[in-house]
Amino acid sequence: MQRQNAARRQAKSFITKTSVMRHEVNERKTMLLAILIGIIVVALLLAAAVPMAYFRWKQQRRRQWFQTPFPPEWTTILEQDVALYRVLPPDLQRELQGHIQVFLQEKEFEGCAGFEVTLQVKLVLAALACLLLLNKPQEYYPTLRSVLIYPGAFLVNGRWRENSGVYEDGMDVHLGESWQHGAVALAWDQVLHDSRRPRSRQNVVIHEFAHQIDQHKGFSEGAAVFASADQAERFARAVRREFEHLRHEVDDGIDDVIDEYGVVSPMEFFAVATEAFFTMPEELRRFHAELYNCLVNFYRLDPASWRDANGNQ
Repeated sequence: MQRQNAARRQAKSFITKTSVMRHEVNERKTMLLAILIGIIVVALLLAAAVPMAYFRWKQQRRRQWFQTPFPPEWTTILEQDVALYRVLPPDLQRELQGHIQVFLQEKEFEGCAGFEVTLQVKLVLAALACLLLLNKPQEYYPTLRSVLIYPGAFLVNGRWRENSGVYEDGMDVHLGESWQHGAVALAWDQVLHDSRRPRSRQNVVIHEFAHQIDQHKGFSEGAAVFASADQAERFARAVRREFEHLRHEVDDGIDDVIDEYGVVSPMEFFAVATEAFFTMPEELRRFHAELYNCLVNFYRLDPASWRDANGNQ
């Protein structure tokens, strides 16, 4: 009997110890699970907080650059070398000055083929690029890192579509080129020539940065983003109609305020239409009123109303 009682006590003790051990194991598992969940929650909070903090810091830094007083000697360069700056209303001139200072801080300027990048080069390029950003929430061409400047026309190897619609492979001479990720290349002699002419149908900087806007929105087919679906549809209809109209004009040898290079593709049509919008706005409004109004809605600007100090457009 004593042996049986001893055996029962040992079995009971073993069961008790096993139960305690299981309880401790479960407690450890629960604790580890709680710690793991805590780590995941903290990681998720950090993942959300870090980008938000960076965004706020970036916006604050941009505001500081934007509000920095614009040096008088910089204004002199713009007045001498950027004809479009002279016709801007004073409030848009001040806004453009702020955008220029942000652009100069955030983008790299690289001279190519022995070209020396000067303050004049940076200011002219930044002014024309930022002209397209006026009156809108600013992203400052977020995928663009570098502006490559050649002294003149440069060669690019690729596949090109001519106005006739025929594709050709090989080297081609370019005055400007926009890549979707990273860079815009420009010929400085053409940039300065276009920039100083008050009513030039062509402006290579405006052309290439119109591509940057189009490419950033994810279309690359001339379909820029609008505030509403109705505006987008009206713009799409206007582009299709005007694109076909320009093709017929080119076939018939008729000149137009919109450069004939626009027949290459809807993407190029958007770029040359943007050039005409800024450089020959009165003519574009007169002959292509619907397209002009669509561009007014997109760019939130009305260049046909701009006048210089002498009342000249």
